[in-house]
Formats: sequence, C-alpha cells, structure tokens
Amino acid sequence: MRKGHLLVTLLMLFALLASACAAPAAPAEAPAAAAPAAAAAPEMDTTGLNLEVAGNFSYWNGFTSGDRPVMEENIAAFDALYPNVSVSMDIQPWDSLLSKLLPSLRSGSDPDLVTLDASLIAQYVKADALMPVDDLWTEDGLDPALFSEGIQNAMTVDGEKYGAPVIYFTTLLYMNNAMFEEAGLPATCPADWDEWIDALLTLTVDEDGDGTPEQYGMSWGDHAAVSIWPSLVWSNGGDFVNADATQSMLDDPKTIEAVQKWGDLISQDKILGLGLAGDEADVLFQTGKAAMTVSGPWVTTLFTDAGLDYQICMMPAGPAGAFTQGAGVFFTVNKNTQAKEAVYELMKFWQSDWAQLNWSAKTGFPPTRLDLAENEEVMSNALVKAFADSMPYARTYLPGVVEYSKINDDIIVPAILEVARGNMTAEESLTAAAAEMNKVLAEQ
Repeated sequence: MRKGHLLVTLLMLFALLASACAAPAAPAEAPAAAAPAAAAAPEMDTTGLNLEVAGNFSYWNGFTSGDRPVMEENIAAFDALYPNVSVSMDIQPWDSLLSKLLPSLRSGSDPDLVTLDASLIAQYVKADALMPVDDLWTEDGLDPALFSEGIQNAMTVDGEKYGAPVIYFTTLLYMNNAMFEEAGLPATCPADWDEWIDALLTLTVDEDGDGTPEQYGMSWGDHAAVSIWPSLVWSNGGDFVNADATQSMLDDPKTIEAVQKWGDLISQDKILGLGLAGDEADVLFQTGKAAMTVSGPWVTTLFTDAGLDYQICMMPAGPAGAFTQGAGVFFTVNKNTQAKEAVYELMKFWQSDWAQLNWSAKTGFPPTRLDLAENEEVMSNALVKAFADSMPYARTYLPGVVEYSKINDDIIVPAILEVARGNMTAEESLTAAAAEMNKVLAEQ
C-alpha cells in the first residue's frame, strides 16, 4: 500500500521542530520506551465520559519525537482516569508502523486503535481493515457541531466516518512586517487577492533584471510540503474532486481560472521560485529572501528564534471566499477489535478540554475543537490562536480518494507545475490531467 502524500509531508515537516512527528531516513524499529511514571487522574470535567467502562486494548502511533512525552502524558492520564481500562501503546517510526500495519490488521491481531494520516484512511477502508465509527459521533459521544467540516470530511469515506482527530492543522500566510514597511506597504494582513497580489508584486525585486529576483514576494514548497494550490483553487470556487470522490474537477472552469492566474504570477512575474521543498521555502522566509510564505504551526518557533518581526494571517479571500487546507492524523479503529467501548472512551477523552489544552500548550498545535478557540489558554498564545481561528475555513484535500498518492503526486502536481513553469496553459494541462485522473478514480 503506497504511502499518502500528506503523511510524507508530516514526516518531513514535523522534523523541523521538537514538537513535530518525525521519521528516520530508513525504516527502523523504535527502541523500547520506558513506561511513563504512574500518573494521577487529572482534575477535569468528565461529562460525557463513561469511567465504568472496562477493557484492554493496543494503540499504535508514530509520535516518536518531541511530542512523544505529551502523547505519553495524555495516555497515562487516560489510564489513571479509567480504573478498569489498560492501554498498551506502541510508539514507532511511521514508516516502520505502516510496513507491518495492514498484515497485522488483516490477521485480526494488534492494534485495536491506530493513528493514520487522513490521506491513508480511504486506502485502509478499501482494504476492509477499519471499523466505521458513526455511532461515536452521536449525542452521547462526540458532537459533530464542535468540529470543522474539514475534520469531518477528512475521515469520511462513502458517507461513513472512520475516526476522530488526533491532530488537525491548517496552513496560513506568514508575512515579514519589516519587509512590508521597508517597501512602503502597511504591515497589515492582506484581506483579499487584490491586496495580496499588489504586495507580492511590490515585494518581488529583480535589481539586475536577470529574471531571477534577489528578493521574492513569496516562498512556498511545491514538493514535500502541504500544497498552497488547494487554498487558491477553493478560494476561486473550484475544486479537485467531487463530493463522493468519483469525478475529477480539474477541468472545472473555476479550477482552470485559478491555476492560470497564479501560474502566470509565478512564470511571468516571478513572485516565487519553483523547485523548493517545504523546509527550503521556510528558510527563504527565515533569512529575509522572501517577504511571505505559507506554512503550518511547526515553523513558529523557527521564525521566532530567528528574531523575525512577523505575523500570521488568514489566507486572503478570493472571489469565492477565504479557505485554507487542513491536514492531520486520526484515531482509526481495527475492524476486529474486541474492545470497542474502551477504544471509544479514549477517542472521547482525547477531545476533552483537559487533553486538548494539554496537547496544544505543549506542542503548539491548535485544539481540534472549534469552541476551544475562545478558551483563555488558547487566546493567550497569539500564534496558536491564529491557527485555532482558521479551523472553520479549513477544507481537506482529496477526501475519500483511495489512490491519493498516485493522483496527487503523479497527476495533479505535475499538471499544475507545467502551468507555473509557463510550458502549458491551465486549460491544456488540467483538461488532460482530469481525463487521466478520472481513469484512476473509476478503478478505486
């Protein structure tokens, strides 16, 4: 089973910070971790939780880096709160985990619960390895009204929900305030595409006229990164796939229009350089060679430690509104688990105020629940608050698509890059790509 693009994104980008999920260069078994010290049950509101549930279950995840202690702390707190439940947690590098996961699930053995990137959920559903959990998303379980549409779509396949979020994050616009002011521009977030494009053109500087700017208005990664193109396409009213993941929308007029507009800004106006990985694009912004970038919460420490005077902005609104791409990893349940009630309790506990705020405070990622954006602890951290406030505008890219990597990496990205390089028009490139994509969708 091929790894999903966003999982690769998580592995590469989260390695930038201690708070990130990282994977080694080659698959390897994680060393046995010392069991965390016995934890006292947290003082928390337990409304909606059933502390009388009994059961033992296994849980696999890949939080091997700086966020591992927080994961262990939250699980230890769950164990302490539920006297009749025991969780056997196995933390191992994502590559190692995925190499053995499907055979293990198909054999009917461990794990009962596993964390999967959203881009992989449809593949494991097709493999008949996961249990739908719609009965968790009810009045007595998790309230759908507290979670964004992007979160719910990310874990939905053929109309059924297959998980609950562990992490869900957005990508937002970072702007260098000092560079704006030096260019005579107000250091305020651009509200719409017109303001954004004016700033991009002003801040792109090619002093010697050789066609390669000394300073770019923007930097973003076109590989090993969470793509900015979904935000641009959605903000123009286009999309990449229809609601039930059966038909490409690459040839939709609004999709073509957005890709052509921004492709021209790249190929003709040189607002950014192509060929960058996500971390390379971050470095351009960090070193003052680009005035803006689009990235996630994992770079805030990098930019702050570099002494940058920056702010985080919502993606500027296009003709159809403002949207940002959401991505994340989810709890998913083994179809053969014998500990469903206990597993459900962990999924509910994770969304509690205590677990969400503890995770957010110690990793820098926003809470998954919409209502916690107004929590005092979240509001006290302007950087976390910016990402929490963007949750209602987040959408999930290619939800429900089984052949995610093949469609994204082999069809969509190359087609868009042909436009951004000025080699083809958007209509030519995306129409051909849509036909190719539809062949893949028809087989999934």
